[in-house]
Amino acid sequence: MGEATPVWAVVALPLLLAGLTYSAAAMDSVLRAGAGPAAPLREGVRLLVQQRRRTLASDVLLVRTGVISLPAAALLAATVIPLGETRVWDLPVGIVWFNAMEVVAWASLWLTGWGVNSAFSLVGGYRFLAQGLAYELPHMFVLATVALGAGSL
Repeated sequence: MGEATPVWAVVALPLLLAGLTYSAAAMDSVLRAGAGPAAPLREGVRLLVQQRRRTLASDVLLVRTGVISLPAAALLAATVIPLGETRVWDLPVGIVWFNAMEVVAWASLWLTGWGVNSAFSLVGGYRFLAQGLAYELPHMFVLATVALGAGSL
């Protein structure tokens, strides 16, 4: 068995990293704007006391659904990717499943943009969805063509 980490190391390392981070931010503020070494502290306090963290009337369920479904779609798409001779899930229509999970990933980003109730994120979600469809449809056709030519989906 290995030795336990000393308590001073557990406390000293985060303090050292915090000090180095603060000194880098202070030097940056002095060199860029001449604001002085207290500028990072003022900015940190300003960020902590600002009013709103969320947009008004955001749909929390849509945002959470979008945020949770994106990594879930990535994991479900990875289940049909063969790693040598083995794969997690051997579906007879693995390419179709992989493409369906890619569509779920695009839709989850759109849901997240919609649920925040902000015009900028909604436009970003629609743009991402349009780019995804423009990419995904030819991608699906190419993979299906290759799979049909190989005689296996």
